[in-house]
Amino acid sequence: MKDKILGIVFSNIHDQSLSKATQNRTFAAMPFMANYRLVDFSLSNLSPLRPEAVGVITKYNYRSLVSHISDGAEWDLKRKNGGVLIISPFEKEKNKIYKNRLEALFNAREFIAESSAQTVVLCDCNLVSIIDLNKAFCFHLEKDADITLLTSKQTIKADFSVGTYENGEIYNFSGDNFYLDVFFIKRELVLKIIDYSIKNNLKSFSEDILKKAANKLKIFAFDVKEKIYKIASLNDYYSVSFAILKSDEQIFNNLITRKTDLMPTVYKQNSKLKNSVIGENCIIDGYVENSIIFSGVKIECGCKVVNSIIMNNCIITNDSELSFVIADKNLRFDRKKLKGNINNPLYLNSI
Repeated sequence: MKDKILGIVFSNIHDQSLSKATQNRTFAAMPFMANYRLVDFSLSNLSPLRPEAVGVITKYNYRSLVSHISDGAEWDLKRKNGGVLIISPFEKEKNKIYKNRLEALFNAREFIAESSAQTVVLCDCNLVSIIDLNKAFCFHLEKDADITLLTSKQTIKADFSVGTYENGEIYNFSGDNFYLDVFFIKRELVLKIIDYSIKNNLKSFSEDILKKAANKLKIFAFDVKEKIYKIASLNDYYSVSFAILKSDEQIFNNLITRKTDLMPTVYKQNSKLKNSVIGENCIIDGYVENSIIFSGVKIECGCKVVNSIIMNNCIITNDSELSFVIADKNLRFDRKKLKGNINNPLYLNSI
């Protein structure tokens, strides 16, 4: 494809939706399904586009995100020129901690302006899906659209939905096509929007830009056919994880993540597993059922973990039993009997 494209990933936009779990990490760096992080979906979707560069806009608590992405080599984003760039709000004195998406884009204005790409694709990290963005990009170019929103007819939580004509052009910001927080836009247009928004102190991209400029711009919707999961709360994080665990979907076939050199997991003689995903470098000698266990976890003999998510390097010992629990990293459970429920899992980041 001759047209160059630039990628923008918002890593912090949805931090508040996982506020308990994002105190020391960005939303994008949230661990997922034993071996991944949520940002892996955004980068894996962008990679086949062969973007000139990808800017990951950050706000705070991004140490683990930077460590995970590194030089972007796993996603074919390691370049002498371009590649992946972490855009923090502290790179220039005039920049500030952003409060909304438009201010976040202002922090990335120089990155966008210096690009030779004709098109920018912007995405959040709240989608759990592998999407063929090449089809959406071709659609955007074919329609000569100013903006193309990715939408889905699947009923999901969304900031808004749209109605479209048969050719995909949007005629109404209400309908049965739910916006997926991903869109393509002409590079020159996004620069104009950034400048106009800051000058006029605008707050909302959807309310102040999209909806008010709908009759002046060519705005289309591209209907995504792939199965979509969207994470908008800690309960969503839990329910999506287990929906995938219980399904036969091959969602991870094209999902790319950072490679690790950890030791394989050791299963001792008393270990018993049912329908669970286990990360690397674990020691399992207890009972694990319908659970997601991240790397470095130790589960001793006599312990039970059921319907739970146990993150990196937790230790479960002395006949502890965990059920419907989300345990953040580096916790130790010693003689604990802890239980949440399917609609309200017990989240722990300290005990």
